[in-house]
Amino acid sequence: MNSAVCRQALKCSRYAAAAGSVAVFMGLMTNDKNNNGNRVGNMTNRNGPNCSFHILTKTECYMSHYAEQEAMRRRYYEQEEERRFQQALEHHGKLLEEYREKWDYNKPSSRIPTTSWPKDIPTDEELPALMAELKYCQRNPTKNAYCQQVQFRIGAFYLLHTHDPPTMHKGLAMIKDLAEREHPDAMCLYGQCLNEGRAGLDPNPIQGVVWFRRCAELYDHPQALYEMGVAFYTGEGVMEDEVQAVDYFRLASDLGHPSASYLLGDCLLDGFGVERDRAEALERLLEAANRGHRGARSRVLAVLEHKDQDFGIFTDGSRQTLALTLPQMEESQIRLERRCTIGGAIPERKFTVGGVRPAAGIARRLTNVQDSRNG
Repeated sequence: MNSAVCRQALKCSRYAAAAGSVAVFMGLMTNDKNNNGNRVGNMTNRNGPNCSFHILTKTECYMSHYAEQEAMRRRYYEQEEERRFQQALEHHGKLLEEYREKWDYNKPSSRIPTTSWPKDIPTDEELPALMAELKYCQRNPTKNAYCQQVQFRIGAFYLLHTHDPPTMHKGLAMIKDLAEREHPDAMCLYGQCLNEGRAGLDPNPIQGVVWFRRCAELYDHPQALYEMGVAFYTGEGVMEDEVQAVDYFRLASDLGHPSASYLLGDCLLDGFGVERDRAEALERLLEAANRGHRGARSRVLAVLEHKDQDFGIFTDGSRQTLALTLPQMEESQIRLERRCTIGGAIPERKFTVGGVRPAAGIARRLTNVQDSRNG
C-alpha cells in the first residue's frame, strides 16, 4: 500500500472520530463492493476528505507506517555503523604493526599464559605442600576461606590434570563438597563437570546450568556468567536464546573475562543476538587479545587486514567462518546429541526467532565456543 493511500485513510479515520461516534461512521458506510469483491465505504462531507477506502485500511496503514519507520531506522543505523567501523579501522589500522610486534609469539615477552579456566591449578611440584596445608586446615577449621581455596586447588588438580579414574573421582568429591557449601569457583567447576560429563558423570546440561545460574546470581562470578552465555548460545541445558547469550557475554566481558570478550566480539561482528556493531566488536576483541587470548589476536589481525573480498555474511576470512566448520559438522553434531540427551530424548533446538537451526550453524557455534575456551 502506498503512502498516499495511507495518508488519505488516516485522515478519514481522524475525520470519522471527530464526527462523534463509531455508529455514525458505520451508518454512513455503504454496502457497495468494489471490483475485487471487497466491501468499501463512502463517507463524503463538504468539510471533510473523500473517504472511499477498505474497512481494514487503518490497520494496514499503521502496519505499513511502522514498516517504513523501521526501514528508515535500519538504514540510518547501518550507515552509522559503517561510519563508526571505518573510523575504528582507520584508528587501529595505524597500530597494526604495533599489534603484530606485541603479539609475535616468537617473542617470549608476548607469551601471556593461556586464558583457560581455572587458572590456579597447582603443578606436580606444588601438590605435596598443598596437601600438607590441607591437613593443617582440617585440624584448624578457623581458616575457612583459605582452607576452602586449598581444597579447591587440590580437587581441581585431581579432576583436570590426572587420568586415573579413582583420583578423578576423589577430585570430583572434593569439588562437589565445596560447591554444596557455596564456594564460587567450586560451584562453577561442578557445573562444568555436570555439563560435560567429567569423571564418569553422565552429561546433564540442565543441572549444569542450575549451578552456573546459582553461582552467577550469588557472586557475579565471571566464569559462571560466561558459562550461562555459552548455554544460551548453544542451547545446552536451556532453550537457545541468542539475545540472552549476548547479555551474559557482555556481563562477563565487563568483568574482564577474555573468552567472553572473544565471543561477544564474534557476535557483534556478525550480528548474532545483537545488532551488528563491528566497531564495538573490534574493541571487545582487543580487550581479549590484550588479556592474552590468542584466538582474539588472530581475529583482530584478520579484521584489520581485511581485503576487498566477499566473505558472505561474515566480516573476515578468519577460521571462525562457516566454511571451515563444515568438515567438523558431523563430529560436532554427534557430540552435541550425546551431551543434550536426557532420558533418551534429544530436546528440540531452535533459533531464537523460531525454526530448527541447521547442523552447520550448530557446528559453527560449537567451534567458536571451543576457540574461546582454548584462548
